[in-house]
Amino acid sequence: MAAGTGINDAVVAMESGTQLGLTIALAFMMFSVALGLRTSDFGFLKTHPRSMAVGLLAQIVGLPLVTLALILLLNPAPGIALGMLVVACCPGGNVSNLYTRLSGGNTAYSVALTTCSSLFSAAALPLAILFWTGLYGPTRDLVKTIDVDRAAFIAQTSTTLLLPLLAGIAVAHFMPALARRLLKICLPLAVLLLLALVVVGITRNMDLLADFGATILPIVILHNAAAFLTGSLTGRLFLNNRAKARALTFEVGIQNSGLGLLIILSQFKGLGSAALILATWSVWHLIGGFVLTGFLRIKDAQDGAPPTNRYGGNLMAYDLIIKGGSIYDGNGGDAFTADVAIKDGIIAAVGDISDSAARMIDATSHIVTPGFLDLHTHYDGQVSWDADMQPSVNHGVTTAVMGSCGVGFAPVHENDRDRLVRLMEGVEDIPGTALAEGLTWNWESFPDYMNAIDFPHAIDFATQVVHDPLRVYVMGDRALYNEKATPDDIAKMRDLTRAALQAGAVGFSTGRSDVHRTADGDWTPASEATREELAGIAEAFRDVDHGVLQAVNDFDLERGDETAFDREFDLLEAFAGAAGGKPFSLSLMQRDFAPNQWKKIMARAEAARDKGINMRLQVAPRGIGVILGLQCTFHPFIGFPSYKKISHLPLSERVAIMRDPDFKARLLTETSEKMAGDGTAIPPIADLLLAQIDFISCKMFKLGENPDYEQPVSQSVYKMAEAEGQKPLGKIYDILLEKDGEEFIYFPIYNYTNLNYDAVHTMMSHPQSIMGLSDGGAHVGTVCDASFPTYLLSYWARDRKAGAQIPLARAVKMLTSDIADYVGFHDRGRIAVGQKANINVIDHKNLRLYAPHMVKDLPAGGQRLLQAAKGYVATIVGGVPVVENDQLTGALPGRLVRLGQAA
Repeated sequence: MAAGTGINDAVVAMESGTQLGLTIALAFMMFSVALGLRTSDFGFLKTHPRSMAVGLLAQIVGLPLVTLALILLLNPAPGIALGMLVVACCPGGNVSNLYTRLSGGNTAYSVALTTCSSLFSAAALPLAILFWTGLYGPTRDLVKTIDVDRAAFIAQTSTTLLLPLLAGIAVAHFMPALARRLLKICLPLAVLLLLALVVVGITRNMDLLADFGATILPIVILHNAAAFLTGSLTGRLFLNNRAKARALTFEVGIQNSGLGLLIILSQFKGLGSAALILATWSVWHLIGGFVLTGFLRIKDAQDGAPPTNRYGGNLMAYDLIIKGGSIYDGNGGDAFTADVAIKDGIIAAVGDISDSAARMIDATSHIVTPGFLDLHTHYDGQVSWDADMQPSVNHGVTTAVMGSCGVGFAPVHENDRDRLVRLMEGVEDIPGTALAEGLTWNWESFPDYMNAIDFPHAIDFATQVVHDPLRVYVMGDRALYNEKATPDDIAKMRDLTRAALQAGAVGFSTGRSDVHRTADGDWTPASEATREELAGIAEAFRDVDHGVLQAVNDFDLERGDETAFDREFDLLEAFAGAAGGKPFSLSLMQRDFAPNQWKKIMARAEAARDKGINMRLQVAPRGIGVILGLQCTFHPFIGFPSYKKISHLPLSERVAIMRDPDFKARLLTETSEKMAGDGTAIPPIADLLLAQIDFISCKMFKLGENPDYEQPVSQSVYKMAEAEGQKPLGKIYDILLEKDGEEFIYFPIYNYTNLNYDAVHTMMSHPQSIMGLSDGGAHVGTVCDASFPTYLLSYWARDRKAGAQIPLARAVKMLTSDIADYVGFHDRGRIAVGQKANINVIDHKNLRLYAPHMVKDLPAGGQRLLQAAKGYVATIVGGVPVVENDQLTGALPGRLVRLGQAA
């Protein structure tokens, strides 16, 4: 329809079917806006309640009141008055955040106001429009004349606005990485959609512009000026803060008039005069904001004011300040209260800092520590496809060292890829299907591998050269565990190791454990490497200024050779000694089948130190064991004939069958078939343990929702069964069926021989000990020991009552500078000026672990155990929060750490 004879009769021409398109456009705009909002912005309500109240009242009440006064003064046509009131009721737009920043205002305040006003308006905008238009007679009569169904208007508009807004906020909160990607697409599309509507509207309604543009524009200019003035005066009178006052100026003066225009078109039957007000506002407030910003910047320059940042402070101050925390700096000393300032990813100041920053984290009542380092992980495959690095990132780890136990994926010939997958699948319990689908394999040499994985991740990571792939690469089919390397083989392995170290690899690892088997049941290629081979490879370290060596060895325990211990330790000493003084670490734990072996290892390590060998012992802060469950890789019934017949079924179907009393009775009369042997990675120790199930059930426990890893025998499965008058295997059966088959049993194989942590405390207290053995990224179906850092800080440094604790300052040092100094990470591990800003802010009083849980998020549908924590207020990598309030932010500041060269 064309325009009527007067402005009161003007109607925007719209084709039939446009209503649905406008509704979709409205919802899409709100969803796009919400993708840029953060739930953390609501934190401003808590930290600045007065400022937020003033700002919201200025928007929600102040501007509509000023608009109403202006209408009474000007007495415009009812449609124009309607348009002015609709504008006044709309929330501030995202453009206000940009102008606030450009003008030197407090952008954090601006964003918080935009977030809160958007949420309020999504729920209450139609009510607000009806309320304010009802206060002015002509607009009240106009709404009646155009027959607006108030109930339908409220219901439809609130739904159209609120649901997409909440959906967008949810995506931004729970999937921040996805939100950032969508925001780059959706927000421009929303703007283009709005512009398209305006252009099409103008094209089809040129007669309206020609007839009434001269009347509309002065009113819009005056109204917008009044809006800016309302925000400015309110800020000056009630905020007493220049930066916040400027933010409020733009929050009140820059309204989401595009939202209002869509409401007029969709809900008020395209009322021409009101639509023209909104359309003109959509253009003019951008011009007005630009002019005002330029004026303020010129004024600041004339007054000599410095450029400003997000908070209205000195732009050249800091990116982030952590305020008022109890600093445990990683050196092992007492805590002290201070602020930590970060600039360009580096700690720039520690002390009482009065400057502003782009962001503040309130650490009052919290502890602030260096980011944790994990010396012993197996993310070698996962790192090539997964940027999040869970579960380590969830437990304060900011730097992980991969390539432990001699297993990994480089160097590799194309025809050996499957062999390395089978090796990792067997040794570290990582599903071969997940590795086969997830590994990118865009490398051959070890430096190629480093280049391939050197892309943004949540945390920093470093890698070691691994013995098994190196041996396979050089020796091919001769790389069997009982095949000796020739001098030429050794020379080639040494050269390749040197090249990797020169490319930035941090060390070399080998594995000599009888329980490490390939997925086909074979011992690992390097498990029986000779002294000459190990020493020959270690000589590569003499040509570089960095590097560590690492080994795992059970000293041929399963073979019962009494001479094996000293022979194997002599070999390790030769290996470490050949590296020209570089540090060497050996895994240390208490094994049930040799309960005093750990003491012999410590004695030999002390003797090696006295010989000048830099030998350290990797220790764990709790029992090293397995999680048993029907979802897990292992449980006691996998070898029983009746269970084997149903093992292929989904969990729910297995549980239903196993709840049949007859099935249980039949299964418990059976004997488990032998599981270890040719063609399986299960070691013989598994059959030995199952043969003694009654005895070992004394070391089986339910962890509970608040996991207790140091329980007495009185709480064991054995005692539970005894109290119920049944055999332990029957009780194990019942427990595994709890929670619809999702219950777990914890079985600490190592470090719990005496059913307490006395030996663990002795190991951790030894002067040559160093924290390790978390196996982050490995044993994904049986273990989740990447939670070691959280456990050390919460249990050993706070909760333990059964014996000695570890002082919190010492625990932090064990997780930070001890490891950094050992590896040679001189740029991290301490809170000090010049160190990389890898930092944790922790609510130590409330720090806790949750029970492990199984998730299916690996490639090819593979599953793994994860364990959540509570208490990580922030985990920061290179000055960027990657975890906030225990949730990943989606930020990916982490990179591969290369030693011996610029990163």
